[in-house]
Amino acid sequence: NSYFSLDKLDKALESFSSLIKNDKNYPEAYYLKGAVLLRQGNPKLAKENFENALLLNYTSKQLSRLYAKSLLQSNNKKEAILNLTELTLIEPKDIILLTELSKAYLSIENYSKASEKIDRVIFLNNNYANAYFIRSQIKSLQGDNKEALEDITRALRIENNNNRYLIKKTNILMQLNNYQMAEYNIKKVLHADPNNYSAKKIYENLLKIKAEMSIKQAREFVANKNYLEANEEYSNAIKLDTSNSYAYFERSQIYYALKKYELALNDINIAEELNKSFSDHSINFI
Repeated sequence: NSYFSLDKLDKALESFSSLIKNDKNYPEAYYLKGAVLLRQGNPKLAKENFENALLLNYTSKQLSRLYAKSLLQSNNKKEAILNLTELTLIEPKDIILLTELSKAYLSIENYSKASEKIDRVIFLNNNYANAYFIRSQIKSLQGDNKEALEDITRALRIENNNNRYLIKKTNILMQLNNYQMAEYNIKKVLHADPNNYSAKKIYENLLKIKAEMSIKQAREFVANKNYLEANEEYSNAIKLDTSNSYAYFERSQIYYALKKYELALNDINIAEELNKSFSDHSINFI
């Protein structure tokens, strides 16, 4: 228990395994070992240990919750729903159980049931941030990103520095093409956690989208022979995404039109390095 409370999971697992080895009829050891395994991301083995505890007639509210969670995470979704439904009949106002049941319904794409359960949670506790987060997920999957944005914003009013919520809000804003606010939110995550892998990938993707927008604007300038303005947009695109071969390729032709031949040659060389297919192209974009 001490190892578990100190988050020394390997040591805790070793201790509970040793207890079980010495006494195979020690139900609490199975329960605690299952809890460790679930925390370590091993729901199948956790489920087996919870079931051993149940077979030895060990019962507790926490065991019931964790067992249902292990069922859901090990892809026994229907069994998890049955288990959680039974528990919510006993504890109809338990927001944790209702939340888990909503997530279970969400996992099988039963959005109406998922909404029903999470709405009940919010009715019971309208200050529970995670409920708004889950409801925003449901709304997003239903294609209602405006309502999803409202819910994730409510979640952030309650927990304004929650990175998971900020990432969710960023994704919704990108779906709504609000890239300025998306960038603002994802930068908040990266400021708090510079090594957040998901946030870094989202920010990278956001910059690529903004680069494509600059290229689109540049092409409109090219069509109107506004080459200086086009050059600025292509340069901005390259600043946002240095791997975009089309930005270099098309800017090279702008430089060519402006008689800046050395810069044109440099850009076409970079474009060819990034994308070998450009070696077969003539400078004919303009």
